[in-house]
Amino acid sequence: ERRQPMEEVTLPNGERGVYSAVLGLVAYVAERKPPRTPKETWALTMRWHDPAMAQDIPDYDESRAETQAERAQREEAQRVAEAERAGREEAQREAREERSRREAEQREKEAAQRRIAELEALLRRNE
Repeated sequence: ERRQPMEEVTLPNGERGVYSAVLGLVAYVAERKPPRTPKETWALTMRWHDPAMAQDIPDYDESRAETQAERAQREEAQRVAEAERAGREEAQREAREERSRREAEQREKEAAQRRIAELEALLRRNE
């Protein structure tokens, strides 16, 4: 039953509002920019400003947009990480294939050298 006047303050953005000691916030009226649809006109909306953080508290639309942007960033980071993982796996697969190819070439070379040695030994016996 006791009403007390609220302290009027001017915000850094030039808007004037009232400070709520209970909430520790400043309430002010601002124009919503831009209108959401072509049929809408400039609309007044109540905003909250947190003096401790020196910033406005996001409204529902701003919070939703921020959440969607964060989700998109996480998804993009996940796609990049998956692409990097796939690239590493492909590089490892190629390295294994190259190692197998070199080992096969080495075995063929050793087999050819053994065959040459066998043939040279056969030639010496037949001389």
